[in-house]
Amino acid sequence: MKYRVDESFFIERVKSLRPDNFSIDGLRELYASLISMEYDGFEHELDVIDICGKYNELTLEDLEHDYPDLDPGNANLATWIEILRERTVTLPVIRPWDDFPSSVIFYVGMPI
Repeated sequence: MKYRVDESFFIERVKSLRPDNFSIDGLRELYASLISMEYDGFEHELDVIDICGKYNELTLEDLEHDYPDLDPGNANLATWIEILRERTVTLPVIRPWDDFPSSVIFYVGMPI
């Protein structure tokens, strides 16, 4: 049995199983990215555990702490996004009221 997963259902499902993995704005970006990758009948299966294992959302402070070997020193989040973009798929998370990213989602299935 299949049913259509819209953005609201996607966010609700991820938040119910993994409430601390992503921000709401991050989940909106991730949903849009996953939907854009569907083509010619290919559909993603909604597997929240798999998604949380493949993607990660981090703030500037998280990046500096978790990846000190990549830290360019005194960098802003835009600089980090460029560093990550050279290594993996990245999705800048821009909140509706900001002009700059508040965090970044990246695919952790590739070595960073």
